[in-house]
Amino acid sequence: MGRIGMSYSDFCSLHPDEFAKVYEHYMDKEQQRLHDSWERMRTHACIVVQPHCKKKMEPKKMLPFPWDHKKTPKRDAPESTRERFEKIREKVEKYNNHGELHDIDNVQAEQ
Repeated sequence: MGRIGMSYSDFCSLHPDEFAKVYEHYMDKEQQRLHDSWERMRTHACIVVQPHCKKKMEPKKMLPFPWDHKKTPKRDAPESTRERFEKIREKVEKYNNHGELHDIDNVQAEQ
């Protein structure tokens, strides 16, 4: 399949979900290659300009890119409360009734 480097027979044997993962990986690799190229250009520009500046130049400050300030999404975790703890404890005890787990109080007492 040309740019991805996959043969036609390999492409035909893939399930659509599998191809989506291959394509996603390929695009991530291409994106990284593009970023690397721009990073080299930015470093080179900083090296060329540095002798003409009194202050030290930093490549990221001289030419910022959108991926320099990539924000990581925060995961909203539910607040841990006594009520939530009791609900989880009830679930564990129900699971225990099937003989799968030991009683929490007995496990703590044994330790």
